[in-house]
Amino acid sequence: MFPHEITPLDEKTDKKLMSDFLGERSGFCQVGKDKFVLPVAYKKHAEDYYNLPLRSDDIWVVTYPRSGTTICQELVWMVNNNLDYETSANSSLQDRFPFLEVNTLIHDEFAQDMIDANDNDPVVADMIHSWKTPGAELLGQVASPRHVKTHLPFSLLPPKLLDTCKVFYVARNPKDVVVSYYHHNRHVKLHDYTGDFETYWNYFKNDLLVFSPYWAHVKDGWDRRHHPNLLFMYYEDIIKVSAVLSGLY
Repeated sequence: MFPHEITPLDEKTDKKLMSDFLGERSGFCQVGKDKFVLPVAYKKHAEDYYNLPLRSDDIWVVTYPRSGTTICQELVWMVNNNLDYETSANSSLQDRFPFLEVNTLIHDEFAQDMIDANDNDPVVADMIHSWKTPGAELLGQVASPRHVKTHLPFSLLPPKLLDTCKVFYVARNPKDVVVSYYHHNRHVKLHDYTGDFETYWNYFKNDLLVFSPYWAHVKDGWDRRHHPNLLFMYYEDIIKVSAVLSGLY
């Protein structure tokens, strides 16, 4: 059972978003009382994400996009794997730290276009297949301890997540988030944003980017900050500590 209402974005806004984000070809929806924006493909998997079987040794990293996700993932994975630099250097982060909902971000047509553009290269095809595997199915195949990345807010994740698993939530100055997200959406073809920054800023401000609203997302984490299984962190603090440890601060 999934307790949140999922509604299509209004037609005019949806059409405008798809004209600017060429990677998404089926449209967008809004989820729950906070109206989190997600690709319509999310609807098919929402219940599976919400009811995902958890393991007590799972470690999760939860963030709004471009908030320090990757650096936190690498730090967490390294600490939990006895600083295994060799494995880290020779295997992808997606293999070591699966991205729960990534399959909903990659449109089927885009996935096929990528395979065709690379002349059916088996390495590319295998990578796309991995990305398109539903998160719940993929995580069911991963050996413990699992490391899980998600940009979904807590309200759309399993209700027992914090009572069962260790979780890191990373927040970042929203001005830096939106600039980083803009460049990411421009340069990553599965998003393929074609508009200018002013238009993008208005999407962010009006809670229309995927995984928005930003403030509702961060509040979901902040409201749970006292739970003993959650560490609420700031990207800026991670960078500052890294600089201190490197002797650069």
